[in-house]
Amino acid sequence: MKRKESKISKHRKYTNRNLINRYLISNFFNKVGFLLSNISFESVLDVGCGEGILLSHIREHLVGKRVFATDIGPIEIETAEKNIPFANCIVGSIDKLPFVNREFDLVICTEVLEHLNAPSLALQEIRRVTAGYCILSVPNEPIWRFLNITRGAYIINLGDTPAHVNHWSSMSFQQYVSDYFQIIKVIRPLPWTLLLCSQKNKLGNFT
Repeated sequence: MKRKESKISKHRKYTNRNLINRYLISNFFNKVGFLLSNISFESVLDVGCGEGILLSHIREHLVGKRVFATDIGPIEIETAEKNIPFANCIVGSIDKLPFVNREFDLVICTEVLEHLNAPSLALQEIRRVTAGYCILSVPNEPIWRFLNITRGAYIINLGDTPAHVNHWSSMSFQQYVSDYFQIIKVIRPLPWTLLLCSQKNKLGNFT
């Protein structure tokens, strides 16, 4: 379950007007779009969607698709319904998703796992509801902390974002995820690690 602080920081991060931050976020959205353009899917679920900002930015890749989005926060879902009217937005917990097994071709979970006390439960649920692919992202430590320090954020915590429970380097995150999925593609849009994965018994194609 995400902490309240994590949802606030996610919204502020995606809407921050700082030019460098806007560039980094734009690059992140573009990399997600790149992954989507190289796989085939007809249905997608965004888990921990927040206010729907990611789906709004990649909407061109979702035309004609069956799109669902979930978040534990009713206020976030209310806002998401306005930002992504093409999606079915539902309040739901990531560790008990309200969907049947293998309901979606693709599950997206970005900037969520680092906030969870039990990320393994989330990955198990994502594995359960995806029939093929998932896209996962987390901050890339220690680069994330270094960039926080350079902008004068969380100095007393040595750059550690207070709402982050888990801290993965790119390699340690890949190792963690590999217990649940087959990793197809790794991208490192500064300062994140972005993974395209598939079910272990169903290798996906990436062109």
